[in-house]
Amino acid sequence: MPDTKKVMAGAAIGVAIPAAVGATKKLLGDAGKTASSAKRTTTRAAKRTTTSRRSSTPTREQLYRQATRLKIDGRSQMTKAQLERAVKRAKSKAA
Repeated sequence: MPDTKKVMAGAAIGVAIPAAVGATKKLLGDAGKTASSAKRTTTRAAKRTTTSRRSSTPTREQLYRQATRLKIDGRSQMTKAQLERAVKRAKSKAA
């Protein structure tokens, strides 16, 4: 019988600790963040902004969307370079 009580107590602690940690995080909100987690968030945000600045040419997906709006035929089979050329031509014809 004593072994069963130990197992039950261990199981209760195993459930209680994660629940207590979750409740504490809710109560503390952002004040409970550690310096390392705050640093990670800043780093992720910095990576997102530098990535978007670095790329001056549109992606194939962006070109494909433009081609869709411009109703360019055969766009699904085109490469990025072909899409760039077709979009450029369609825009010059529209202007």
